[in-house]
Amino acid sequence: MLGAGSSGEINAGDRIERYQIVALIGEGSFAEVFLAWDPALNRNIAIKVSKPPDGYTDTDTILQNEARILAELRHPAILTVFDIGWVAGRFYAVLEYLEGSLAKEIKEPSISLSYERLAEITADVADTLDYVHRRGYLHRNVKPRVILLDATGRARLSGFEVAVQREDLDSLSDKGLVGTLPYMAPEQLNGEVDLMGPHTDVWGLGATLYEALTRKQPFGEPPYGFLVRLGRNPTPLRRLAPDIPQELERICLKCLSGDPKDRFPTAEMLAQELRAWRRGAKPPRQQRVFVSHSSKDRQFVEQEIIGLLEKAGIKTWYSKAAIETAAEWERSILQGLQSCEWFLLVMSPRSATSEWVKDEIHWAIENRAGRIIPVMVEDCDPRQFHIRMARLQYVDFCGNLQEARQTLIGVFDKSETAA
Repeated sequence: MLGAGSSGEINAGDRIERYQIVALIGEGSFAEVFLAWDPALNRNIAIKVSKPPDGYTDTDTILQNEARILAELRHPAILTVFDIGWVAGRFYAVLEYLEGSLAKEIKEPSISLSYERLAEITADVADTLDYVHRRGYLHRNVKPRVILLDATGRARLSGFEVAVQREDLDSLSDKGLVGTLPYMAPEQLNGEVDLMGPHTDVWGLGATLYEALTRKQPFGEPPYGFLVRLGRNPTPLRRLAPDIPQELERICLKCLSGDPKDRFPTAEMLAQELRAWRRGAKPPRQQRVFVSHSSKDRQFVEQEIIGLLEKAGIKTWYSKAAIETAAEWERSILQGLQSCEWFLLVMSPRSATSEWVKDEIHWAIENRAGRIIPVMVEDCDPRQFHIRMARLQYVDFCGNLQEARQTLIGVFDKSETAA
């Protein structure tokens, strides 16, 4: 069994706590990944062990960050973390073991990947990324190797070592310059953290889809990084594989636009278009709501508003951190506003005095007229919010909560019926 006094080298047959090491199955910049056996639960697991520090990279902290995020992001398509610990002075995480990966299928010439199958995998990953983004994170390292496949062939997302909260981008010492070069968006390669957002991960997923469709990376061999920095567009896919459906090529190339504004603003919209292509139909209407609120009301908002909408299948976008600068508002909040067709205003004495809420209201008045839903969560004067409506009607969460919940969900039910 490895212990604090060992050399730190891990080999087949060693034990880390109760886990029996079987083989080294992967290695990256920060960690080694081992297949191991858990005799207590009679199953294979993966153990990810940080590499010894090299004086430049704090690999232990990076892996602890990943384990914490995996534990927080409880989602059926995100890899599960079971346990953490230390061995020979190195941090390790015990993870769910999945044998398959998109990278293996791309590299194996005997495996024929249908276009429909690749669209399905990409759409599933896009849905998962959308969940990650709505929880405030950017993945920053989307590539074939982090897309695992379970025994049923369903895609699972891993590789969260460099994931980060969007609100923390400005404070990063790496200035966003992390990831895997062929899959890094132009703004990522240029260290332009003010331009990074969900569309940055969309670029990485687009590069992954491009490689899966053509078995070539979008910008070929080096100096591809230079071409990406210039915002160049990759070679059209149908020049490399003429039988690729034209619509699938269009969707993939939209992900890889050099200008972030020309990409899909959300991963959900990418998933919708891929599934619409598979069905031969137009993408469905989006039901996404921006929830404008004071950070001081967040606990109630998350429990009563966010939880209610999400359970009803209505996706939400809201800031999980207090916005303090105009740069933060421009980067994360404006992106959220633009990606949502509905604007929900949480009215309380706190939000009535919030400058950021006022800015969000002004944006919604100009851009989402007729799609504004005022929700009163504590007694205050609705006129303080200056919503230019002939008659201000709001959902009242101050009284009968059950009635308020039904009223709020009814707003979206009526809109779907009208459509």
